[in-house]
Amino acid sequence: MATAKDVAERAGVSVSTVSRVYSGTAFVEEEKKVRVMEAAAALNYHPNALGRFLKKRQTKNIGVLIPDIRNPVFPILVRAMEDKAESMGYKICLCNTDENAVKEERYMQLLQSAWVDGIIVTTGGLTDKWNNIEGFFGRNIPVVSLLRGVNDKIDLVASDNKGAINLALDHLLERGRRKILYCKGAEDILAYQERWSMYKERMERLGLFDQRRVIEIVVYQAYTANQIDAYYKVKEYLDKGIETDAIIATNDIVAINCIRAVTEKGLRIPEDVAIIGFDNVDISCMTTPPLTVVGQPFYEMGEKAIELLIHRIEADKPSNMVQTLRFGSELIVRQTT
Repeated sequence: MATAKDVAERAGVSVSTVSRVYSGTAFVEEEKKVRVMEAAAALNYHPNALGRFLKKRQTKNIGVLIPDIRNPVFPILVRAMEDKAESMGYKICLCNTDENAVKEERYMQLLQSAWVDGIIVTTGGLTDKWNNIEGFFGRNIPVVSLLRGVNDKIDLVASDNKGAINLALDHLLERGRRKILYCKGAEDILAYQERWSMYKERMERLGLFDQRRVIEIVVYQAYTANQIDAYYKVKEYLDKGIETDAIIATNDIVAINCIRAVTEKGLRIPEDVAIIGFDNVDISCMTTPPLTVVGQPFYEMGEKAIELLIHRIEADKPSNMVQTLRFGSELIVRQTT
């Protein structure tokens, strides 16, 4: 098995130069870098990650826990995190928890044994182990929560959810819509809890709130169930004959199923019922009619979460100051409103 010394001799450089090429900790002339990489390829050399960890207590690996990769939001986030991590010399280890606390804890144990340098959690923290993460891992390990908050001791990167729901309400109210059906997600998910509280507060203030026009949708327990639940619940609601001139959906997939239910009822979109989704996933512009959405900058949020985590990993001294970074949303008007 080739060593760094073998690569250095073949490339005509010092062992420390080989080390710098792979660690990225110092500048190396491009010509020397090319020679090192060519020599490494010829010798089938791969740096020893365990050796680097034993020497520097660092693996350059980041654990990422997500609830369900089938949810079209998470491929965008994962792509962003992987791109940003790679540009900063790190790799990600992806763990799909399926919204299952037992599975999440098993993944935490796996990440503990793999000695990742930090963790990004997008699940909201299903297990109470997050309340004492240092005790669980037996060391100080940086953690950043993304989209869903875990607790007030962990950094958070998320949308301005209250501002986002106000964008949707402003748009509908300006168009004279008053009888708005609200498809409500589970309140243990930060985005849904914050949107719901602002929706209810504002509609009550305007004298427009009607509990009959609120239905709860199963979201994320199993992503296919999310689609089925949304369609049948909206269909059942419309069958009751409650006057409705607009629908705000928890996400774009729910909104697409609202389009199906409304169309099957023989109602026109947007003339009879306007529909707004949340997220702006790729499929939202491919519906008939194309879906109006409140778009969220998922790629930028994924990048920022990685950037914040790596800043904590590489800081000379751990900081106890918890950061919360909120991103604004954008109303994208298409043909359902």
